[in-house]
Amino acid sequence: MSEFTRIVVYMALALIVIYGLLIKFSLLEGKSVGIYICAIVANVIVGLWFWSVATQPDNDPQAGMGLGPIMIICGIITIALPLIAIVIYLLRRFIN
Repeated sequence: MSEFTRIVVYMALALIVIYGLLIKFSLLEGKSVGIYICAIVANVIVGLWFWSVATQPDNDPQAGMGLGPIMIICGIITIALPLIAIVIYLLRRFIN
């Protein structure tokens, strides 16, 4: 398995665990899970967009600079969305 594939698999497993726990505990508390579903959709869209760009080298938006900058931006977004979801969960739990 390549390094990139390993990173994608581990990141996907981490996202499944994080969102799964957030949804489970929100449902147990009787709160809506719509915000977490939106975060999951946003993560999927970012991943699909990166995959689309990475698999079409002739339409490279970086004009030959490589995928490094795009990978960094997509990685930051992919990590930031679950962190935002966790903060929202904690705020909803402790403010009410």
